[in-house]
Amino acid sequence: MVLPNVLGIGAQKAGTSWLHENLKSNPGAWLPPFKELHFFDHKFIADHRRWTGGHVKRGLRIARENAALAEDTDMLAYLETISEPPLLTRRWYRQVFKPCPKSRVGIDITPEYSSLPPEGVEFVRDVLGPDLKMIYIIRDPVDRALSQMRMYMGRRKRVPEAPEDWAEFLDHPDLRDRGNYLSHIPRWESVFPQENFLFLPYGMIATDPIGFLRRVESFCGLPAADYPRSEEKIYRGPTVEVPQHIRDTLADMLADQVAFLKTRFSADFVHATSAPASRGGQG
Repeated sequence: MVLPNVLGIGAQKAGTSWLHENLKSNPGAWLPPFKELHFFDHKFIADHRRWTGGHVKRGLRIARENAALAEDTDMLAYLETISEPPLLTRRWYRQVFKPCPKSRVGIDITPEYSSLPPEGVEFVRDVLGPDLKMIYIIRDPVDRALSQMRMYMGRRKRVPEAPEDWAEFLDHPDLRDRGNYLSHIPRWESVFPQENFLFLPYGMIATDPIGFLRRVESFCGLPAADYPRSEEKIYRGPTVEVPQHIRDTLADMLADQVAFLKTRFSADFVHATSAPASRGGQG
């Protein structure tokens, strides 16, 4: 039975789509036909079940459309197999990774996994084994939250104007949870040893994308590869000017996260969690 050797567990809005798309170019890596399988968070985070099924069905639909355009009959047959309900079960997760050769590194990048409760992290260890490796991209907490807010604005096709409209976004529970390094990192490290984790600063994607990917290769045991999309912005949220008082509110809200990063990582690492202003970011 082949299951993933590596999980990309976070953070949301920290370049995980960029990582997924680039690793597809590495001949030693095997990734599912769409990003974010949501197997573990669907099982352990009840609130996610409102949308995880829809996400997986949408990913399967797009993958089938792409395979049909490419006239890839083998891929279409495989996608038909993993489209059969029930989805998001343990059997389904095994079926997703069934085509992965034992000689390649199976990788599941789903940033929502970082939010798993303690029993969920223990279940990950029980299913995938104690030697599992985790990649965790750390983005400056305020920058990450702003990017997430812009993503929600894009989905709702609405830019806040009145203070109460901004409050709706600031009060969204995911705004804190998806970047809650203070809780998530110790929770995962209580189950897996520190050497099982590769923490990388988000800003390195802009300043040294190939160096970033070389570190991933070394950590995962992948061969050196060419990455034609390494300098491409895979996803970028809508451009929305955020008032300074909203930024200040976020800075106050997330001060404990910033303080934690400063105690957990080096000053150089923390500095690199922000993308240079002139380069922009992934999402």
